[in-house]
Amino acid sequence: MTALRMSADGRAKLIQREGFKTHAYRDSVGVWTIGVGHTAAAGPPAPKPGMVISRAEVDQILSRDLGQYEKAVNDAVLVPLTQGQFDALCSFTFNVGIGAFQKSTLLKKLNKRNYRGAANEFMRWVKPPEIRGRRESERQQFVRATYAQVVEEKRETGEGPSPYLTTKDLRRAGSRTIAGVDQVRQGVVGGAASVVGAGITAAVGENSPSPSDVISKVSDAAEQAKNIHDAAASAPDMLEMLKAHWEWAVIALLAAACLYFIWRTWQGANRVARARVDDANRYEIADSEFEDEEAEALERA
Repeated sequence: MTALRMSADGRAKLIQREGFKTHAYRDSVGVWTIGVGHTAAAGPPAPKPGMVISRAEVDQILSRDLGQYEKAVNDAVLVPLTQGQFDALCSFTFNVGIGAFQKSTLLKKLNKRNYRGAANEFMRWVKPPEIRGRRESERQQFVRATYAQVVEEKRETGEGPSPYLTTKDLRRAGSRTIAGVDQVRQGVVGGAASVVGAGITAAVGENSPSPSDVISKVSDAAEQAKNIHDAAASAPDMLEMLKAHWEWAVIALLAAACLYFIWRTWQGANRVARARVDDANRYEIADSEFEDEEAEALERA
């Protein structure tokens, strides 16, 4: 099999999980660390108190560190891997260590082509407890790489759906980005309704009017509108008309501004929804959403 290298997307996910530090610090178990999870165990330089490196040096050290983990995964895995699966395994090995990966049940199941069993093994490595989020992310990265490959094969033959998640999928999965879009839309609708309600209230008065009062108010508003129209048609100077009816001009401008900003907000919400972006572990859909598809993918791999 051709040796794989970690992809740009896999590298970005690893940096997101490990962090990017130019100053030396102690990790969760007290080991001096710098850059992207670099410790003395990975090779030089050995992090020490007060150590500072440049961002370029962080990238160089990461590239050097990744080489040994990429080689370890390539050498240990005896079955075909997708790029996403390889990236997830490199991230896992980067965290637990090469020796632990080589002795893991995850690797044993994977080499028996038990992809589903291997995927479930990720969640057995959750010490300390704060690492659970990372493991869930790595497992989903591993599983979705398999699922996406199978779906892509089906799509190319016309047998299956597009492998891309829809806004509906993300909403069902509890995406905070899509929830924010929905909240913006609700605010737009509520704000517009409030503006209309306020306008009606102002037009008919604060007290509950009788039908005859409403008709009278509407008639008065129509008469005022007619006067404005007549003034606009007959006044030689528009400025004079605006001076005579400045209240209506201000109301019209404010209403136009309000409608414009409501429209802009709605358009912004639509753009975010179409972009389908999310924070933290992107598109981390609950297992139940794609349980059947994942099972099929892992069994076919």
